[in-house]
Amino acid sequence: MTAPSLFPTHVHDLLESKSPPLLIHVLSDEFFEEKRIPGSKHACVYEVAFLDGVAKLGADKSTSIVVYGLNDDRGGARLACDRLVNDGYKNVHILAGGMDAWEKDGYATEGSGDDAAHAPDGGYPIDPEQSVFRWTGRNLFNQHNGRITFKSGSLEIKDGLLVGGTVTLDMNQITCSDLKDSGMITGLIGHLATDDFFSVNEFPEASFELSDSHPIENATAGSSNLKLEGSLTLRGTTQSVEMFAQLTYLGGKLGLQGYFDVDRSQFGSAYGSGKIFEKLGQHVVNDKISVSFQLICVVDS
Repeated sequence: MTAPSLFPTHVHDLLESKSPPLLIHVLSDEFFEEKRIPGSKHACVYEVAFLDGVAKLGADKSTSIVVYGLNDDRGGARLACDRLVNDGYKNVHILAGGMDAWEKDGYATEGSGDDAAHAPDGGYPIDPEQSVFRWTGRNLFNQHNGRITFKSGSLEIKDGLLVGGTVTLDMNQITCSDLKDSGMITGLIGHLATDDFFSVNEFPEASFELSDSHPIENATAGSSNLKLEGSLTLRGTTQSVEMFAQLTYLGGKLGLQGYFDVDRSQFGSAYGSGKIFEKLGQHVVNDKISVSFQLICVVDS
């Protein structure tokens, strides 16, 4: 069963009547605080306990309910309606066009008006305890993965855009996550520290400096919304790199997560490289190391 839609004019008239419906804003807590229709109640459809939340608003199965989201291009309101109808609610409607249509027809809204997606302008140090840098290296028939500890870093925001950023890694703090035998872990980490790979004694740090940031048009939440360009310094050599990343500001935290491949041979790591040595057989090690990262900055204390 699919519940019918009501246009903003009809919903407005119902809200002004002697028996108004229960009007439920079904999107996130942050968006409810940012903007809502006056008189709205809130139950986030993305919560597992959505139906419990509706019941706590005093609704029973016969209550007249109107649910709404941002617009008809996304499925929040439709999901809420389907869950309510499937749970036995008999008088459920959707506000056609959602909040966008309501405002377009000239009806009032309330809320903080703050866009939760944009961090205030400023430079913010990363939190090394919350931030994560992951690596994956491969050979012909196997792979290993682990982490490298952040030493320092910061992100700079202006007009909601990422305009600067630097990070420094402590190459003495490389770990392996996939091996369980302590001896094998010690052997692998020791090898990575040698001149075959990262020459850690001579170059104890690696760093990245952002040079440019390009927003990706029409990027949806949960996907890359930036293309980044910058300089990676590893083993004392600096090379230009590009990557895709996702910038998020939510709950007082600024986050940047992304991924890219590093061609270690461009930084002087020759061990097992087919670009440099011939007839390696089983001793081939992939030139590219896959990297993913998540930088977290605490904006609001």
